[in-house]
Amino acid sequence: RTQRVGAMGNMNTPALDQIDQIMNNVPRLVKRTRVRRVDCTVLGMKRNKEEDVNMFDDSDFYHHLLRELIEKKTAARTDSAEVGRQWLQIQKLRSKLKKKVDTRASKGRKVRYDIHTKLVNFMAPVTQPDLMQDSAKNELFSSLFGARKIAPA
Repeated sequence: RTQRVGAMGNMNTPALDQIDQIMNNVPRLVKRTRVRRVDCTVLGMKRNKEEDVNMFDDSDFYHHLLRELIEKKTAARTDSAEVGRQWLQIQKLRSKLKKKVDTRASKGRKVRYDIHTKLVNFMAPVTQPDLMQDSAKNELFSSLFGARKIAPA
């Protein structure tokens, strides 16, 4: 076990020592993950055991971490400078949460638009003088699409 100093026992023991202590008893660790903590049933099986080999529940681990975090954050602070720094930190977080709302933007009073990026490598088509005559064009298209030739009048 870790040495306990008040409610903050795990904070005074190095993390690697805590891990070593936990890993010394692996069967106990595995057994704790197989305990049913939630009322659930598996289809096709009867619920008659509290420990299930097919179950993995590590919620007690996360509850323990959450408890330690809350204890750490709510520990009594005696230093006034530390209390002041914590109060400033909370005020910064509150100001970040507050949304800035533009009151003039409602009821269509503000124009909304998106700026498009500039076109890159764009060139307008260059028109060349018409080299083919109308009769040559008609003959080409009629041969392509199988139209009847119109006899010149």
